[in-house]
Amino acid sequence: MPYPDRFYPVVDSVAWVERLTKLGVGTIQLRAKNLDDTAAYKPDYIALGPIYETTLKKMRFAPQGIERITAWKLLIGDIPLVAIGGIKLEQAELIFAAGANSIAVVSDITQNADPDARVRAWLTDYSEAA
Repeated sequence: MPYPDRFYPVVDSVAWVERLTKLGVGTIQLRAKNLDDTAAYKPDYIALGPIYETTLKKMRFAPQGIERITAWKLLIGDIPLVAIGGIKLEQAELIFAAGANSIAVVSDITQNADPDARVRAWLTDYSEAA
């Protein structure tokens, strides 16, 4: 399967990774804090966000909005662009139409009343690779 998938969750524990892979999620970001950032990395993708207001952390800048997705995609060319921040399943079509290759979500699944059903809904609509 090409990388990254159009939908992938961002989680903070191996327990979440195990749970999501059992549901069939193909791409998962394990957000590990405090890694050594002194090495020169070539990105597999560029993440842009937050696209919308997010409740997970206080941002020092305003949401980027849909227009910035299109502008950034033009700048980065063939590198996959991942949209993140405050995104719900119902906004996905607009975000993909603006140029995002993938959408990363946190609260739309982890804070959902039925996270397994929400993941299945994402996978039903967006399980194919970008």
